[in-house]
Amino acid sequence: MNAENFYLFRHALLRDAAYQLQMPADRARLHGLAIDLMEALSDGRAPELPPLDGSDRLRVAPHASDPWAAELASHARLAGDAGTHASALRLYLRRAAEIAERESAFESAARLWSELAEELGEGQEGEALRRAGGAARLCGRQSEALSLTERAVAIARERLDERLEGVALSCAASMKDVLGHSEDAERDFRRALDLHRASGDGRSEGPTLANFASFQQKRGRTAAAMELIEQALARLRESGNRQAEGSLLGNLGMLHSITGNPASGARLMEESIAIHRECRNLRSEALTTMNLAAATRTDGRIEGALEMVERAMAMLRKLGDRWTEATGAGFLGVLLKDLGRVDEAEEKLRRALEMNRECGNSGQEGTILGNLGGVYAATGRNAEAERAYRQALEIFRGMNYPRGEGVILGDLADLLHAAGRREEAHAALGQALSLHRASGNRTFEGQALQSLATFHQREGRAEEAERAFDEALAIQRSAGNRRAVGVALGSRASVYAATGRPEQAERGWEEALAIHREVKNPLGEGRHGAELALHHLAGGRIETAREVWKGVEAVLRGCGNADDLRRLMREACARAHIAPFDEEAAR
Repeated sequence: MNAENFYLFRHALLRDAAYQLQMPADRARLHGLAIDLMEALSDGRAPELPPLDGSDRLRVAPHASDPWAAELASHARLAGDAGTHASALRLYLRRAAEIAERESAFESAARLWSELAEELGEGQEGEALRRAGGAARLCGRQSEALSLTERAVAIARERLDERLEGVALSCAASMKDVLGHSEDAERDFRRALDLHRASGDGRSEGPTLANFASFQQKRGRTAAAMELIEQALARLRESGNRQAEGSLLGNLGMLHSITGNPASGARLMEESIAIHRECRNLRSEALTTMNLAAATRTDGRIEGALEMVERAMAMLRKLGDRWTEATGAGFLGVLLKDLGRVDEAEEKLRRALEMNRECGNSGQEGTILGNLGGVYAATGRNAEAERAYRQALEIFRGMNYPRGEGVILGDLADLLHAAGRREEAHAALGQALSLHRASGNRTFEGQALQSLATFHQREGRAEEAERAFDEALAIQRSAGNRRAVGVALGSRASVYAATGRPEQAERGWEEALAIHREVKNPLGEGRHGAELALHHLAGGRIETAREVWKGVEAVLRGCGNADDLRRLMREACARAHIAPFDEEAAR
């Protein structure tokens, strides 16, 4: 065996120097030779692909040269016009781009589609630019993605290509929605639908209807979203677009969940995940898994939701999908807060905020700021909490996103009322309730009613408080929100205690504690357990009170902001002439 056949340059600079010593024509010939040899090892040149007109997403038939299609394209570029290799550059760039996109290698796909666009003539570069924009979006580069897509729109208009213009406009609309340009996004969605219908492009009409439904849903237009989803499902099933059908069923499941149909929502999301697995669409499977985790959180199964999110995040890291991973990182922080792991939650949320700002995801930035505000409020940093809430409000109002605005207004109202700013609190909560009712968001309507009941209770209006708690409980039970049911039951128990109904109060607290422990809500368990202990202490049942307090003492230590309860306990113990219950005072 000749050793020269296995000779390699071991130093990059030496290799480059040897390469540069070759005359340009010789270098081009050698690159052409490399293509010939690689194709010979691959049973010949890969077959040509149909024109890049975007009429259908191509499933590239496998070829032995696929593992090094990008390398072949590089050799073809450097071979120039040498011999028969002039067409190889477009062929292998196209194959490499299609394969990278199929395998969710979005960084590579964005680069390859952009390179192909530079090589294509006769208007075909428009579809390549649109595909480059779609891949760049999934890498988190929203502004670059929109710029590439708008170039595709301009080329389509110049060529009077209504089909391509409609598809590219639909993509641009989704990007503008994320970037907060809601009016432009809505206009582009409507224009895209007109173009799909004018060009007879029913296959593209289905995904655009689905994306427009999501746009309407975020703006609280639930009826319009439902109507668009029905139309989209019909179009997608007509065209056999299973992948898009799976995504739409997942979105429909989320809509069912937030409007008070959790069982139906979970069933639709599970059906969606099954379709994504059938289509081997790992990214959409991960995204729908996170949405299912959100529904799982609503019914109180926090640890189950955490396991789902961690599984989805592993999928997204494998794909390199930073955009969706950034969304999951924020949700992970929320679940950690639910479990009482406040320090970890804050760390995760801060990192998620950085990631979403890097990706240009304004909607998620607003959501995470709101969740950070909740962490600050839970740990007594009220000024930081208010600042975070107001930043989130500014983002959501700029995006015309009333659902997010309503959630933040409710959280801000709680903070303001606890600080004694009652008039501001009632105004904010009134706005939140109006937004939730207008959008049919039953889960958050129930939470806002719980806040209203608490306000009435603090202000000495027991009858109004009890009525609001009853209404909130009815909504949360119908929505299957076990966590919120536990909070409302414990809060209503204190109304019973204050109005001379001790037996009802004790039953309410006991029922609430059972739910808090079932759904693993340490914050609720600590507060309501302490309130029950104080209730027993006030009734002279000292040993029972001590036992209950000891049962929640460890939980209270993790709550971060339970000083008011400890103070009340110590005052009650002093009046009873006994030692304080908490371990720190006892030592």
